Amino acid sequence: MLALKNISKSYESNPLLTDISFTVAAGETVCLLGASGSGKSTLLRIIAGLEAPDAGQVCWGGVDLAAVPPHLRDFGLVFQDYALFPHLSVFDNVAFGLRMRSRNRRSLATLENVAYADEKTLVKEMLDIVNLRGFEARRVTDLSGGEQQRVALARALAPHPRLLMFDEPLGALDRTMKDDLLKELRAILHRTNIPAIYVTHDQEEAFAIADRILLLREGVILREGAPAEVWNDPRSAWAARFLGVGNVVEGKVSNVSGVRYQVETNLGVLKMQCKHRHAVGEHVSLLLRASDTGMKLKAAVEDVAFNRDQFRVTLRGGLMIELERAPKIGAEISVLFAMECLGDA
Repeated sequence: MLALKNISKSYESNPLLTDISFTVAAGETVCLLGASGSGKSTLLRIIAGLEAPDAGQVCWGGVDLAAVPPHLRDFGLVFQDYALFPHLSVFDNVAFGLRMRSRNRRSLATLENVAYADEKTLVKEMLDIVNLRGFEARRVTDLSGGEQQRVALARALAPHPRLLMFDEPLGALDRTMKDDLLKELRAILHRTNIPAIYVTHDQEEAFAIADRILLLREGVILREGAPAEVWNDPRSAWAARFLGVGNVVEGKVSNVSGVRYQVETNLGVLKMQCKHRHAVGEHVSLLLRASDTGMKLKAAVEDVAFNRDQFRVTLRGGLMIELERAPKIGAEISVLFAMECLGDA
C-alpha cells in the first residue's frame, strides 16, 4: 500500500517536515494529528502530488510516485470547504470524478482493470452510502453543511480511489453535526475498506476516526500508535498537554535513591519511582491523572465548569479533574492521583 520514506520539506530555509516515514495498510485509517503549523497539510499535499518533497519518497506498492502527476495517482481528496461546484446538481457533482476518470483511461487504476458500472448506477450507489438517496436533482447550494460534506465524500468515493485523504473535513461543522458525520464516516471507511489519511487538529475527532494516530509537532512525528496506546502512554510532556490526558507538573529532583526519587514541585515534594535515570537538580515533567488508587492530594477548589456529563474542576496549584458532582468553590477536597514521569522537562 502507501509508504512514505524519509520525507523532508523546507520553505525559505525553515524546515516544515523532517525525515517523515510511515505506512498505510489496506483498509486502515491513519490520522495526522497536530496543531496548526505542524506540517499536516503540507504532508498531505506531498502525498497527493501537489507538492514535491525536498528529500524522500512517496511509494505505492513499492513503486515511487515521483513521476506520477496528481490526476493519475488515483487518490481521492475531501476538503474542509467541500470544493463543490455550486452551479451543478448533487448528481453532477458526484459524477464529476467519474467523468474525469473516463478522460484518463490510462490512469494507474485503469491499468489494474477496475470494472465500473454505468454512471447513473454508481452515483446512486454512492449517494446511498452517504445517506443522500433522492438528493440527485438538488443544487448543492440548497444543502446544509453536513449534507454538502456528504456530497463531497460521495464524489471522492465514486471513482473507487486507491486512497482517500481528508484535510480538516469537519472543521466547518457544528459539534452535533460533526459527531454524527464522524460515526457515519468511520462506518463508510470500514465498509468500503479504502485506506485513508485523515488530517485534523481536533483530538476528539482523531480518537473517534483513527485506527492509528501520528502525532506531529513542528514537522516531526512525536508519537505513533493506536488511539488507546497514545492516550495511555503519551511519552512526552508536550504530547500529554496537547492531548489533555492529565495534569503535567514540572519539578526538580531533590533526592535520588536507586529508582526512587523525590521531586520538588509547586504542589510540594512528590515521591515517585521512575524507569528513567535522573540526577539531583535535574528538571523533570510528571503526569498526574485522577485515579481510584495512588497518592492523595488536598487542594482548594478554584473553579467549576460544566463539561457535557461531568464537571471540570480546577484546584489550587493548577490541577484539573473531572467529577460527576460539582463541589463548592473554595471548598478543600481530597483527590487520588496516579503519577508517572514523562522524562526531562
